[in-house]
Amino acid sequence: MGDVDMAVISQRLVSLRKHLGEQQGGNLTIQDLADNTGIPFHKMIRLEHGNGAIVSMIILLLFYRTHGYNLDWILFPDNANIPMRVASGDDALVISEMIKKLTSRLQEDYSELTTHLTRLGYSSLENKQFAPSGTDAEAPLVFDFTS
Repeated sequence: MGDVDMAVISQRLVSLRKHLGEQQGGNLTIQDLADNTGIPFHKMIRLEHGNGAIVSMIILLLFYRTHGYNLDWILFPDNANIPMRVASGDDALVISEMIKKLTSRLQEDYSELTTHLTRLGYSSLENKQFAPSGTDAEAPLVFDFTS
């Protein structure tokens, strides 16, 4: 996994404090964070400057985790492909429902397009290579526009 770069982690802690403050509609100061976590102000300063006790770091990490932040995003050296926030169960349900609606809408539009093209006289070609393997899914129609 590599060495832990406390300078990077401390920079991310500052970013999270600012991000959480914005999410709450204001500015979350180091003092506010100290009050919310029970970590003394001077220890909060040390943490945001790449120093500090492991116990204080764990308390701070758990505080951010309870606010939906992803600990992997904070701690992993390369977090480019790691989301800053962890989706809650409610968020996952909303996303799932949106995907279902999108899928349904695409199926409806595909059916409408197929009907319209058939009415225009284009002939459909069945091409089973488009069907997902191992499923009973209907293969999409491919139209021959050369006739």
